[in-house]
Amino acid sequence: MLRSCVAPLAALRTSLLYGLLCLAVSLTAARAADDPGQADLDGAIDAKLSANDLQDFQQVLDLCKRALDKGLAEDSAKFAEDLYTSTLIDRASMIVDAIFKSPTPSPQWPQMRAFALRDLREAIDRDPTLGPAHLMIARLETLPGGDKDRAK
Repeated sequence: MLRSCVAPLAALRTSLLYGLLCLAVSLTAARAADDPGQADLDGAIDAKLSANDLQDFQQVLDLCKRALDKGLAEDSAKFAEDLYTSTLIDRASMIVDAIFKSPTPSPQWPQMRAFALRDLREAIDRDPTLGPAHLMIARLETLPGGDKDRAK
């Protein structure tokens, strides 16, 4: 009697697993259709985790833009926007460190400052409450040729 019950249960379990697998595949396909930029956002996250230089940060920014252009769910779009802004700050911070922590100033520091200021201003346009961005702008503006009023 017990054996006669086991076979139908195994068949039922296999049918349920198959049904769940089909449901998961269809939900994934539906989500991909709703979030066509998700793969680019995933790539941006991976790139950010391993970013070591300015080109790596540029790749993160490009992938975030591409993901947003393709379309994302609301929560993913917010995350992509935040990732973009934080990457601008990180890239500017790398440049600011290169300017201020170098024992001898690079002859290219004015171009470096301009590049960092561009990123920082874009970050502040996105989120005016970014204290570290304001502080880096102030430091950069204290350099020769900077705007002393903006440094205050």
